Amino acid sequence: MRNPASIACLCAATVVLGLSLVLRDGNAALGQQTPAPAPMRIATVDVYSIVDKLMQSAESKKSQDDLKAKWEPRLEGLQNDLRKVDADLQALPQNDPRVQDVMKTGRDKQAEYDRAVQDYEALSSRQLVDAYTSVRDAANRIATTRGYTHVFVNRPAERPIDTKNLGNTLQEFFARPVIKSPSGDDLTRDVAAELKVEI
Repeated sequence: MRNPASIACLCAATVVLGLSLVLRDGNAALGQQTPAPAPMRIATVDVYSIVDKLMQSAESKKSQDDLKAKWEPRLEGLQNDLRKVDADLQALPQNDPRVQDVMKTGRDKQAEYDRAVQDYEALSSRQLVDAYTSVRDAANRIATTRGYTHVFVNRPAERPIDTKNLGNTLQEFFARPVIKSPSGDDLTRDVAAELKVEI
């Protein structure tokens, strides 16, 4: 009679051998059925420059000015309310029973001001997102018609990095993820032309 441990080892070895054969044959079959990937064609676009120009356009500036004109009075009014609360607190003795009410008014006004600032910034950000989206969509159209499979956002290598602080310098580094690419694969001028932007 065989030892149960020997039988277990023999069974385990059989299972491992069987699995390795199945995996080998399966991988070979898969390799025969999988077509070779299509060749990649990579282009670059300096999206940052085009978006910047779009945001400086007369139409965009008018939209930004209109938004500012709509929100500035509200934000200034809330700031005045906060200054008044601060002045009231300064004028009242600390043991005055009205201090708690004035402090609550201050907290409420501060929360209202914070919400208004967030709403204003969200609308301002929306304008920037819209500009980016129009650049991205134009780049995608041009790249597709020219047979490119990938488009990277990239500032050109010859554009100098002229920054004065660490944060802006890092941003300029991140704006250049592609170190080397043929100039013929840079679609920046074509995208700018489609969007009627001079760069």
